[in-house]
Amino acid sequence: MVKNMMLNIMKSKAVLFLLLFYSTLLIAQKQIKDTISFRNDLGLIIVPIQFNGVEKNFIFDTGASVSVGFSWIKEELVKTSKTLKITSSSRKKSRLRYYKSDSINLASARITKHRILATNDSDIFSCYNIDGVLGVDIIAEFNWIINYDKKYLIMYNKDFFPENLKKMHSVDFDYDKRRPYAYLNFGNERLRFLLDTGATFSDIYLKDYSRIQNTSHTKREAYNGFFDFTGTLNKSKSSIMRFPIVTTKDININGIFDFSKKSSKIGNSLWKNNTLFLSLNSDMLYTSLKEIKELRKGYGCAFVYDNNKITVVKVVVDSQAWEQGLRQGDAIQMINGKTFEDFCSLQKFQKETSNQGIDLAITLKDGAVIVLKKKKVL
Repeated sequence: MVKNMMLNIMKSKAVLFLLLFYSTLLIAQKQIKDTISFRNDLGLIIVPIQFNGVEKNFIFDTGASVSVGFSWIKEELVKTSKTLKITSSSRKKSRLRYYKSDSINLASARITKHRILATNDSDIFSCYNIDGVLGVDIIAEFNWIINYDKKYLIMYNKDFFPENLKKMHSVDFDYDKRRPYAYLNFGNERLRFLLDTGATFSDIYLKDYSRIQNTSHTKREAYNGFFDFTGTLNKSKSSIMRFPIVTTKDININGIFDFSKKSSKIGNSLWKNNTLFLSLNSDMLYTSLKEIKELRKGYGCAFVYDNNKITVVKVVVDSQAWEQGLRQGDAIQMINGKTFEDFCSLQKFQKETSNQGIDLAITLKDGAVIVLKKKKVL
Protein backbone atom coordinates (compact mmCIF):
# COMPACT_ATOMS: atom_id res chain seq x y z
CA MET A 1 0.00 0.00 0.00
CA VAL A 2 2.83 2.38 0.90
CA LYS A 3 4.48 1.54 -2.42
CA ASN A 4 1.24 2.30 -4.28
CA MET A 5 0.83 5.57 -2.40
CA MET A 6 4.40 6.57 -3.32
CA LEU A 7 3.74 5.72 -6.96
CA ASN A 8 0.55 7.80 -6.94
CA ILE A 9 2.38 10.75 -5.36
CA MET A 10 5.17 10.45 -7.95
CA LYS A 11 2.60 10.31 -10.75
CA SER A 12 0.81 13.35 -9.31
CA LYS A 13 4.10 15.26 -9.12
CA ALA A 14 4.93 14.26 -12.69
CA VAL A 15 1.53 15.45 -13.90
CA LEU A 16 1.90 18.71 -11.94
CA PHE A 17 5.39 19.23 -13.40
CA LEU A 18 4.11 18.67 -16.94
CA LEU A 19 1.22 21.08 -16.36
CA LEU A 20 3.61 23.73 -15.05
CA PHE A 21 6.02 23.09 -17.93
CA TYR A 22 3.35 23.46 -20.59
CA SER A 23 1.85 26.47 -18.80
CA THR A 24 5.26 28.12 -18.94
CA LEU A 25 5.52 27.36 -22.64
CA LEU A 26 2.07 28.81 -23.24
CA ILE A 27 3.01 31.99 -21.40
CA ALA A 28 6.27 32.27 -23.32
CA GLN A 29 4.46 31.71 -26.64
CA LYS A 30 1.60 34.12 -25.83
CA GLN A 31 0.91 36.33 -28.81
CA ILE A 32 1.71 39.93 -27.92
CA LYS A 33 0.01 42.80 -29.70
CA ASP A 34 0.26 45.84 -27.47
CA THR A 35 -0.35 49.44 -28.51
CA ILE A 36 1.87 51.91 -26.64
CA SER A 37 1.30 55.65 -26.95
CA PHE A 38 4.46 57.72 -26.92
CA ARG A 39 5.52 61.32 -26.33
CA ASN A 40 7.83 62.93 -28.85
CA ASP A 41 9.42 65.61 -26.69
CA LEU A 42 12.77 66.73 -28.13
CA GLY A 43 11.90 64.84 -31.32
CA LEU A 44 12.42 61.52 -29.50
CA ILE A 45 10.14 58.53 -28.85
CA ILE A 46 9.42 58.39 -25.11
CA VAL A 47 7.53 55.36 -23.75
CA PRO A 48 6.33 54.24 -20.31
CA ILE A 49 8.10 51.25 -18.79
CA GLN A 50 7.93 49.74 -15.30
CA PHE A 51 10.84 48.67 -13.10
CA ASN A 52 9.69 46.54 -10.16
CA GLY A 53 6.22 48.09 -10.42
CA VAL A 54 7.39 51.72 -10.60
CA GLU A 55 6.62 53.56 -13.85
CA LYS A 56 9.46 55.34 -15.66
CA ASN A 57 9.76 57.20 -18.96
CA PHE A 58 12.37 55.80 -21.34
CA ILE A 59 13.62 56.88 -24.78
CA PHE A 60 12.97 54.15 -27.38
CA ASP A 61 16.51 54.14 -28.80
CA THR A 62 17.58 51.74 -31.56
CA GLY A 63 20.95 53.51 -31.56
CA ALA A 64 21.75 52.24 -28.05
CA SER A 65 23.18 48.72 -27.81
CA VAL A 66 22.21 48.46 -24.12
CA SER A 67 19.56 50.05 -21.91
CA VAL A 68 20.65 52.88 -19.62
CA GLY A 69 19.02 54.51 -16.59
CA PHE A 70 19.86 57.65 -14.66
CA SER A 71 20.69 58.17 -10.97
CA TRP A 72 17.44 56.62 -9.63
CA ILE A 73 18.85 53.20 -10.55
CA LYS A 74 21.46 53.39 -7.80
CA GLU A 75 18.70 53.82 -5.23
CA GLU A 76 16.04 51.44 -6.57
CA LEU A 77 17.94 48.56 -8.22
CA VAL A 78 20.60 46.09 -7.10
CA LYS A 79 24.25 46.75 -8.00
CA THR A 80 26.20 44.03 -9.85
CA SER A 81 29.94 43.47 -10.26
CA LYS A 82 29.70 43.98 -14.05
CA THR A 83 30.79 47.24 -15.71
CA LEU A 84 31.04 48.53 -19.27
CA LYS A 85 33.41 51.13 -20.72
CA ILE A 86 31.63 53.51 -23.11
CA THR A 87 32.39 56.59 -25.20
CA SER A 88 29.67 59.25 -25.50
CA SER A 89 28.95 61.33 -28.61
CA SER A 90 31.21 64.01 -27.12
CA ARG A 91 33.98 61.37 -27.04
CA LYS A 92 33.95 61.37 -23.25
CA LYS A 93 35.03 57.97 -21.93
CA SER A 94 33.50 56.54 -18.78
CA ARG A 95 32.93 53.19 -17.10
CA LEU A 96 29.33 52.48 -16.13
CA ARG A 97 28.08 49.83 -13.75
CA TYR A 98 25.28 47.37 -14.45
CA TYR A 99 22.35 47.12 -12.04
CA LYS A 100 19.88 44.24 -11.81
CA SER A 101 16.12 44.60 -12.02
CA ASP A 102 13.89 41.84 -10.67
CA SER A 103 11.11 42.70 -13.11
CA ILE A 104 10.70 44.98 -16.13
CA ASN A 105 7.23 45.43 -17.62
CA LEU A 106 6.92 46.83 -21.13
CA ALA A 107 3.17 46.89 -21.85
CA SER A 108 2.09 43.24 -21.27
CA ALA A 109 5.59 41.80 -21.66
CA ARG A 110 7.46 40.91 -18.47
CA ILE A 111 11.24 40.76 -18.62
CA THR A 112 13.16 39.25 -15.70
CA LYS A 113 16.82 38.97 -14.70
CA HIS A 114 17.82 41.89 -16.91
CA ARG A 115 20.78 44.18 -16.30
CA ILE A 116 20.77 47.91 -17.03
CA LEU A 117 23.60 50.44 -17.01
CA ALA A 118 23.52 53.39 -14.59
CA THR A 119 24.68 56.88 -15.55
CA ASN A 120 24.33 60.37 -14.10
CA ASP A 121 21.30 62.62 -14.54
CA SER A 122 21.15 64.94 -17.55
CA ASP A 123 19.70 68.46 -17.28
CA ILE A 124 17.91 68.29 -20.61
CA PHE A 125 16.39 64.85 -19.95
CA SER A 126 15.40 65.82 -16.40
CA CYS A 127 13.42 68.76 -17.83
CA TYR A 128 11.19 66.32 -19.70
CA ASN A 129 10.98 63.67 -16.96
CA ILE A 130 13.02 61.14 -18.92
CA ASP A 131 14.41 58.37 -16.71
CA GLY A 132 16.52 56.36 -19.12
CA VAL A 133 17.12 54.82 -22.53
CA LEU A 134 15.57 51.59 -23.81
CA GLY A 135 18.21 49.95 -26.00
CA VAL A 136 18.20 47.11 -28.51
CA ASP A 137 19.01 44.60 -25.76
CA ILE A 138 15.24 44.80 -25.10
CA ILE A 139 13.88 46.27 -28.35
CA ALA A 140 15.28 43.33 -30.36
CA GLU A 141 13.09 40.89 -28.39
CA PHE A 142 10.00 42.17 -30.24
CA ASN A 143 8.77 43.36 -33.63
CA TRP A 144 7.45 46.91 -33.88
CA ILE A 145 5.20 49.25 -35.78
CA ILE A 146 6.17 52.89 -35.20
CA ASN A 147 3.47 55.38 -36.21
CA TYR A 148 5.10 58.83 -36.17
CA ASP A 149 1.92 60.62 -37.24
CA LYS A 150 -0.40 59.34 -34.50
CA LYS A 151 2.42 58.74 -31.99
CA TYR A 152 2.03 55.10 -31.04
CA LEU A 153 4.00 51.86 -31.15
CA ILE A 154 2.57 48.40 -31.67
CA MET A 155 4.68 45.68 -30.06
CA TYR A 156 4.51 42.10 -31.41
CA ASN A 157 6.31 38.83 -30.76
CA LYS A 158 9.51 38.77 -32.79
CA ASP A 159 8.15 35.98 -35.01
CA PHE A 160 4.91 37.85 -35.86
CA PHE A 161 4.49 39.92 -39.04
CA PRO A 162 1.35 41.99 -39.78
CA GLU A 163 -0.72 41.45 -42.92
CA ASN A 164 -0.38 45.03 -44.17
CA LEU A 165 3.37 44.50 -44.57
CA LYS A 166 2.64 43.62 -48.21
CA LYS A 167 1.52 47.20 -48.80
CA MET A 168 4.65 48.74 -47.28
CA HIS A 169 8.08 49.40 -48.84
CA SER A 170 11.28 47.62 -47.84
CA VAL A 171 14.46 49.46 -46.80
CA ASP A 172 17.89 47.93 -47.47
CA PHE A 173 18.52 46.96 -43.83
CA ASP A 174 20.75 44.84 -41.61
CA TYR A 175 21.01 44.18 -37.86
CA ASP A 176 24.60 43.33 -37.02
CA LYS A 177 26.32 43.04 -33.62
CA ARG A 178 23.43 44.76 -31.83
CA ARG A 179 23.50 47.69 -34.25
CA PRO A 180 20.72 48.31 -36.84
CA TYR A 181 21.82 49.76 -40.19
CA ALA A 182 19.97 51.15 -43.20
CA TYR A 183 21.81 51.42 -46.52
CA LEU A 184 21.16 54.46 -48.72
CA ASN A 185 22.31 55.01 -52.29
CA PHE A 186 23.77 58.41 -53.19
CA GLY A 187 24.21 58.00 -56.92
CA ASN A 188 26.60 55.05 -57.33
CA GLU A 189 27.70 55.12 -53.68
CA ARG A 190 26.01 52.88 -51.09
CA LEU A 191 26.44 54.26 -47.56
CA ARG A 192 25.59 52.67 -44.22
CA PHE A 193 23.54 54.65 -41.67
CA LEU A 194 22.76 53.67 -38.09
CA LEU A 195 18.99 53.57 -37.58
CA ASP A 196 18.88 55.78 -34.50
CA THR A 197 15.46 56.51 -32.98
CA GLY A 198 17.37 58.12 -30.11
CA ALA A 199 18.36 60.99 -32.44
CA THR A 200 16.20 63.85 -33.69
CA PHE A 201 18.04 64.55 -36.96
CA SER A 202 20.12 62.55 -39.45
CA ASP A 203 23.90 62.85 -39.83
CA ILE A 204 26.52 62.09 -42.47
CA TYR A 205 29.99 61.16 -41.26
CA LEU A 206 32.99 63.08 -42.60
CA LYS A 207 34.50 60.07 -44.40
CA ASP A 208 31.13 59.12 -45.92
CA TYR A 209 30.59 62.66 -47.15
CA SER A 210 33.98 62.65 -48.86
CA ARG A 211 32.68 59.82 -51.07
CA ILE A 212 29.58 61.74 -52.18
CA GLN A 213 30.58 65.42 -52.02
CA ASN A 214 30.28 65.68 -55.82
CA THR A 215 26.70 64.40 -55.67
CA SER A 216 24.07 67.07 -56.32
CA HIS A 217 23.02 68.73 -53.05
CA THR A 218 22.56 72.09 -51.35
CA LYS A 219 24.51 73.01 -48.23
CA ARG A 220 24.46 75.59 -45.44
CA GLU A 221 27.00 76.11 -42.69
CA ALA A 222 25.97 76.18 -39.03
CA TYR A 223 27.48 76.61 -35.59
CA ASN A 224 25.87 73.88 -33.50
CA GLY A 225 25.40 73.04 -29.86
CA PHE A 226 24.11 69.65 -28.71
CA PHE A 227 23.84 67.58 -25.54
CA ASP A 228 24.91 63.94 -25.36
CA PHE A 229 23.27 61.46 -22.96
CA THR A 230 25.76 62.38 -20.20
CA GLY A 231 24.40 65.94 -20.30
CA THR A 232 27.59 67.42 -21.74
CA LEU A 233 27.09 70.49 -23.97
CA ASN A 234 29.18 70.31 -27.14
CA LYS A 235 29.83 73.11 -29.63
CA SER A 236 31.03 72.70 -33.18
CA LYS A 237 30.87 74.10 -36.70
CA SER A 238 29.14 71.87 -39.22
CA SER A 239 26.97 71.79 -42.34
CA ILE A 240 23.31 71.12 -43.09
CA MET A 241 22.79 69.36 -46.42
CA ARG A 242 19.81 68.42 -48.55
CA PHE A 243 20.18 65.69 -51.16
CA PRO A 244 17.43 65.72 -53.81
CA ILE A 245 17.40 61.98 -54.59
CA VAL A 246 18.59 59.24 -52.26
CA THR A 247 17.30 55.70 -52.77
CA THR A 248 17.03 52.45 -50.86
CA LYS A 249 15.52 49.61 -52.85
CA ASP A 250 12.34 51.13 -54.40
CA ILE A 251 12.11 54.09 -51.96
CA ASN A 252 13.06 57.65 -52.95
CA ILE A 253 14.24 60.00 -50.20
CA ASN A 254 14.68 63.78 -50.35
CA GLY A 255 16.36 64.13 -46.96
CA ILE A 256 18.27 66.62 -44.83
CA PHE A 257 21.51 65.57 -43.14
CA ASP A 258 23.78 67.31 -40.66
CA PHE A 259 27.53 66.97 -40.93
CA SER A 260 29.06 64.69 -38.27
CA LYS A 261 32.60 63.97 -37.10
CA LYS A 262 31.60 60.66 -35.55
CA SER A 263 29.08 58.57 -37.53
CA SER A 264 26.30 58.47 -40.11
CA LYS A 265 22.83 57.95 -38.69
CA ILE A 266 19.13 58.32 -39.52
CA GLY A 267 17.09 60.22 -36.92
CA ASN A 268 13.37 60.57 -36.35
CA SER A 269 12.89 63.72 -38.44
CA LEU A 270 13.19 61.71 -41.67
CA TRP A 271 10.12 59.65 -40.78
CA LYS A 272 7.66 62.47 -40.00
CA ASN A 273 4.08 61.46 -40.97
CA ASN A 274 5.44 58.00 -41.81
CA THR A 275 4.85 54.54 -40.32
CA LEU A 276 7.66 52.01 -39.93
CA PHE A 277 7.70 48.27 -39.38
CA LEU A 278 10.87 47.13 -37.62
CA SER A 279 12.05 43.58 -36.97
CA LEU A 280 15.67 43.59 -35.87
CA ASN A 281 16.11 39.83 -35.67
CA SER A 282 14.66 39.36 -39.16
CA ASP A 283 16.70 42.20 -40.68
CA MET A 284 13.56 44.02 -41.77
CA LEU A 285 12.67 47.72 -41.97
CA TYR A 286 9.60 48.84 -43.95
CA THR A 287 8.07 52.28 -44.51
CA SER A 288 4.49 53.21 -45.36
CA LEU A 289 5.65 55.90 -47.82
CA LYS A 290 7.54 55.23 -51.04
CA GLU A 291 8.36 58.91 -51.60
CA ILE A 292 9.86 60.59 -48.52
CA LYS A 293 10.56 64.31 -48.35
CA GLU A 294 11.89 65.72 -45.12
CA LEU A 295 10.81 69.17 -43.93
CA ARG A 296 12.73 71.17 -41.35
CA LYS A 297 11.62 74.57 -40.12
CA GLY A 298 13.13 76.79 -37.48
CA TYR A 299 14.37 80.23 -36.49
CA GLY A 300 17.95 79.71 -37.59
CA CYS A 301 19.16 79.73 -34.00
CA ALA A 302 18.69 78.22 -30.55
CA PHE A 303 19.48 79.28 -26.99
CA VAL A 304 20.63 77.68 -23.77
CA TYR A 305 20.69 78.84 -20.13
CA ASP A 306 24.32 78.42 -19.12
CA ASN A 307 26.47 80.13 -16.44
CA ASN A 308 23.50 82.20 -15.22
CA LYS A 309 22.72 83.75 -18.59
CA ILE A 310 20.86 83.11 -21.85
CA THR A 311 23.38 82.27 -24.56
CA VAL A 312 23.09 81.64 -28.32
CA VAL A 313 24.15 78.00 -28.65
CA LYS A 314 23.29 77.46 -32.33
CA VAL A 315 23.09 79.70 -35.37
CA VAL A 316 22.80 78.87 -39.09
CA VAL A 317 25.06 80.89 -41.40
CA ASP A 318 23.11 83.22 -43.75
CA SER A 319 19.85 82.58 -41.86
CA GLN A 320 17.66 85.48 -40.71
CA ALA A 321 19.30 85.20 -37.26
CA TRP A 322 22.79 85.37 -38.79
CA GLU A 323 21.90 88.31 -41.05
CA GLN A 324 20.65 90.26 -38.02
CA GLY A 325 23.96 89.73 -36.25
CA LEU A 326 23.44 86.76 -33.89
CA ARG A 327 26.51 84.60 -33.29
CA GLN A 328 27.18 81.50 -31.21
CA GLY A 329 28.09 82.53 -27.66
CA ASP A 330 26.22 85.87 -27.73
CA ALA A 331 24.43 86.77 -24.48
CA ILE A 332 20.68 87.52 -24.68
CA GLN A 333 18.70 89.69 -22.27
CA MET A 334 15.11 88.57 -23.02
CA ILE A 335 13.05 86.49 -25.47
CA ASN A 336 9.51 87.70 -26.18
CA GLY A 337 9.80 89.96 -23.12
CA LYS A 338 10.62 87.02 -20.84
CA THR A 339 13.70 86.51 -18.71
CA PHE A 340 14.79 83.02 -17.68
CA GLU A 341 16.59 81.92 -14.55
CA ASP A 342 17.03 78.19 -15.10
CA PHE A 343 17.82 75.67 -17.80
CA CYS A 344 14.44 73.92 -17.99
CA SER A 345 12.18 76.96 -18.30
CA LEU A 346 14.13 78.21 -21.34
CA GLN A 347 14.21 74.76 -22.96
CA LYS A 348 10.46 74.31 -22.60
CA PHE A 349 9.73 77.84 -23.78
CA GLN A 350 11.71 77.24 -26.98
CA LYS A 351 9.93 73.96 -27.64
CA GLU A 352 6.48 75.50 -27.07
CA THR A 353 7.11 78.56 -29.25
CA SER A 354 8.53 76.39 -32.03
CA ASN A 355 5.48 74.09 -31.95
CA GLN A 356 3.20 77.14 -32.13
CA GLY A 357 5.30 78.78 -34.85
CA ILE A 358 5.07 82.24 -33.28
CA ASP A 359 7.65 84.99 -33.89
CA LEU A 360 10.61 85.40 -31.54
CA ALA A 361 11.51 88.91 -30.34
CA ILE A 362 15.13 88.73 -29.15
CA THR A 363 16.36 91.50 -26.85
CA LEU A 364 20.14 91.79 -26.99
CA LYS A 365 22.35 92.94 -24.13
CA ASP A 366 22.51 96.49 -25.57
CA GLY A 367 18.69 96.68 -25.64
CA ALA A 368 18.32 96.25 -29.40
CA VAL A 369 15.46 93.95 -30.48
CA ILE A 370 15.46 91.63 -33.49
CA VAL A 371 12.44 89.60 -34.64
CA LEU A 372 12.75 86.08 -36.06
CA LYS A 373 10.08 84.10 -37.93
CA LYS A 374 9.89 80.34 -38.19
CA LYS A 375 11.02 79.45 -41.72
CA LYS A 376 12.21 76.53 -43.81
CA VAL A 377 15.82 75.77 -42.88
CA LEU A 378 16.93 74.40 -46.25
